[in-house]
Amino acid sequence: MTTAPDGGAVDEGCLTVSYIGASDLTVLEATWRGTLMPARVRCAIEGLEEMDALLDTGSQYCILPPAVARELLLDPSAEPRESFQRGPDRRYEGAVHMARVRIRALAGQDLEADPAWVVPPDWEGPPVLGWRGFLATLNSFGCRPGCAAGDAQLFFFLPGDTEAAV
Repeated sequence: MTTAPDGGAVDEGCLTVSYIGASDLTVLEATWRGTLMPARVRCAIEGLEEMDALLDTGSQYCILPPAVARELLLDPSAEPRESFQRGPDRRYEGAVHMARVRIRALAGQDLEADPAWVVPPDWEGPPVLGWRGFLATLNSFGCRPGCAAGDAQLFFFLPGDTEAAV
């Protein structure tokens, strides 16, 4: 059973879990400039308007598009720099900047974190919330893909709040 912040049951299963928040997660429905985003969340970066971001557990880094970096007055040519591979034949390099991200919760508390973002000047994709600097720093998270459009959710957990059912 998954327990909502108000104590109500959300789903039956073999784990008992209390989460601090749950946000909307769009699975295989959203696109960015015509390209399908497998898992999309809405987030606000450093107080900018909410925008779509790709939630990518396979991405080594959080990636910030240069246009968003310019709005935040972040220099894509600054030091330090990181480089990373994206796909079999694409390599990117960019400045590393810290910028606060907030994912608005539909239930419970919003998720706020301070990930390190790589800002490649030639990145044409959406903001990417990746493993290093974001997902790996969470105590725990879970995704429920849902059965119908608009039914998927991303859950944020506190440490020690999961117990295996016996």
